[in-house]
Amino acid sequence: VMHLGDDDVQFSSENFVQLPAQFKSTVNFTLNDRKRTTVQILNGDKTSVTVDGQPIQMTAAGDLEIRETMHLERATRLVPLLTDKAIELALLEETKVNDQPAYGVKVSMKGHKDLRMYFDKETNLLVKTEHMLEEPKEAKEFKQEEYYGEVKDLGGGFKRPTRITYYRDGKKRVEAKVIEVKYLEKIPAAEFTKP
Repeated sequence: VMHLGDDDVQFSSENFVQLPAQFKSTVNFTLNDRKRTTVQILNGDKTSVTVDGQPIQMTAAGDLEIRETMHLERATRLVPLLTDKAIELALLEETKVNDQPAYGVKVSMKGHKDLRMYFDKETNLLVKTEHMLEEPKEAKEFKQEEYYGEVKDLGGGFKRPTRITYYRDGKKRVEAKVIEVKYLEKIPAAEFTKP
């Protein structure tokens, strides 16, 4: 569900992620009785967005949001935090997430905004991330927080959160449930070209 002003809009999304720098998100939803499709693509140093098949002029803030989303996708896989020498980690003060004790790590990397990741102190599972993004219409930064829950193995022997809730400046924006995950040897290059 996307919370858009006073409207709660049901949506479905299919995402392709191929590290280190390919990402595609296709979101389908109905708004005002009209079916809509939005596609965001990051392919190396190129980004593009289409709405209902029509290209949208990219703003600097929109381009940055797609790149920061990929950075977050990469970081939440955790292994790059230990293997990528360009990433710097710093311990944050202990806090609480959903009333449970949690420890935090600040993730810094040149060319990206700092990312804060919080892990449940008892289970060591990732429970929250937060980072700053730009709001293009208001020319200001906002804080995006993502909460993770219902960790399951959906195949491939990897446990991952299947429920994600997004907040922007404290307001709930998206509630999503992961239904299926497929691990592919390689994603065809055509998936990351403009539709």
